Amino acid sequence: MPLSVWARGDSSSAANASLNASNTNKQPTTLLTFSADTNNDGTDDGDLKLDFTLDGSIDPDTVIYLDTNGDGTLDSGPISFTMEFGGTLPFTNKLNGVGPNNTDLRGEEIVILTLDTGERLFFLRSFLFDPDGPNAATESQDTFDIMDDFPNGAHDLDDLFVCYVAGTLISTPDGDVPIETLRVGDHVWSESQQPVPILFIGRQDFPASSIRNFKKLRPVTIPKHSISAGNPSKDLHVSPQHRILVRAPELEMLFGLEAAFITARDTPFARPGPLGDTTYIHILCQEHTVIKANGCDSETLFPGDTALNSLSSEDSHEVRSLLGLSLEQKTAYPCLTAHEALLLRDAIHNREKRSA
Repeated sequence: MPLSVWARGDSSSAANASLNASNTNKQPTTLLTFSADTNNDGTDDGDLKLDFTLDGSIDPDTVIYLDTNGDGTLDSGPISFTMEFGGTLPFTNKLNGVGPNNTDLRGEEIVILTLDTGERLFFLRSFLFDPDGPNAATESQDTFDIMDDFPNGAHDLDDLFVCYVAGTLISTPDGDVPIETLRVGDHVWSESQQPVPILFIGRQDFPASSIRNFKKLRPVTIPKHSISAGNPSKDLHVSPQHRILVRAPELEMLFGLEAAFITARDTPFARPGPLGDTTYIHILCQEHTVIKANGCDSETLFPGDTALNSLSSEDSHEVRSLLGLSLEQKTAYPCLTAHEALLLRDAIHNREKRSA
């Protein structure tokens, strides 16, 4: 089954992690159709998963067909493409009230890709539709109207991926094992030393070029012993929005909390991570769980906010099928906002200065 979506032009360079929506006078709103028929022979010989390839090359299993003149008919041959970047739109006023129905696009996931023709385009993942479906005409018109009205100019993208970097050691009943060797059905130790089964494992591969060019893809490092002795036991590399569980007297003083989650990038001890080829891996349990990663208390995948958006539509459907109503679950501990994390960081640094 093909999938279609209306896309807009992006005038950002490949070395720019922000979105810069082109004026439609320069690059009209264009209908893309993703297909697994890579040879245009009527046979699906690929898939509809959009792949980030490690060497920055084209997606090997999916092609795009274009409506080049805007008449609603696909009139191009199969076009190869490279996935460039994914992220979520920022919470800015100009993205609230787009199109004839004043649609709120804040927090929506976008995907940026480059066609082998050199065109750089972006689309909203939630706007993908089945061109052969019963509601195709309505979905096409509605999403076209919104994309055609998408505000021109620059938009900073928020981080999307919430994962561990391959090589992270996860505490299990069989000892500490590399996360990439875990399988669905294996057990991990919870914070309370209970064995918890893994329901789902996902991964995303990024080439070093993407890690270098898109700072929001670069891992964050929590240095060895930076939280406390043995915590972490070795440098821990995670995605910027991955949550780390922190306990500090300042938490009680500032927020009345014994412990709280802080995104890795906002912790007092975060450092920029490695710049090489990076594989991000996330594991999902029935409930949001605190586990040991390189000896550090941190989270399993929480199927809410932007985390679920980071999954492919296939994986997202699988997670929803696995969890059902428990998608409404809460995080295992309270989560600090970026502003609250800054207050905590300053308080901890002040304490460390006084005791130095």
